[in-house]
Order: sequence, then C-alpha cells, then structure tokens
Amino acid sequence: MDSFGTSPADSLSEEHKAVRALTQLLKLEQEHLIAADMDGITALTEAKAKAAAHMTELATSRHKALAAAGFEAKESSMKTWLESSGASATTSKSWHELVELAEEAKELNRVNGTLINKQ
Repeated sequence: MDSFGTSPADSLSEEHKAVRALTQLLKLEQEHLIAADMDGITALTEAKAKAAAHMTELATSRHKALAAAGFEAKESSMKTWLESSGASATTSKSWHELVELAEEAKELNRVNGTLINKQ
C-alpha cells in the first residue's frame, strides 16, 4: 500500500481506523463466544482476516517510510523517529494512541483465544 506519503506518520489516521475496526470485530467475536454462537463466530472469520491483513499493509507502508527516513523498519523505531524528526505533538499523540488501541486489540484477541480453548 504505497498510496501514503513518505512520512512514517502518513498512515497513522488510516491505522487508527483499521485497528478500531478489528477491535469491534473482536468484541463481536467475544459476544458470540460467550453465547456459544458458532455460526456467528464463523461469520466473522473472513472479516477478521481482512482487517488483520489491512493492518499489516498499513504497518508495512509505515515501516518502508521509516526505512526511507534512515530508521530500522520496525515498530520500536517510531519512537526514535518521533523524537528526532521534530514531529508535532499531535503526531506523537496519534502514535501513542495507536499503540494503546493495538494493545487493546491484542488483549481482546488473547481473551477470545482463552474462551475458544474453553469451548
């Protein structure tokens, strides 16, 4: 997905949308798991896979922008880039919010995995 600009921050808004969409799917999955609604769970599988793939594309685009800016193409490099690039407070806040949203999604996914194992 190379439609974003050259800054590692260019895809942050779209990444926020993507992680929120995945989080909503995970919450819905959790509701289906609690209700033991296997049809509902199955119906979410493709949407979850597409949401995860979209998030991966966006992260890859950001990693490419980091590499082009002279940083390692990995998540931890965003902090270094933010500190050294003179990025705005808004950009820095957006990154930190994205990290928090991703942690929430990761935790939901972990809980859902636990629920699946109990089924």
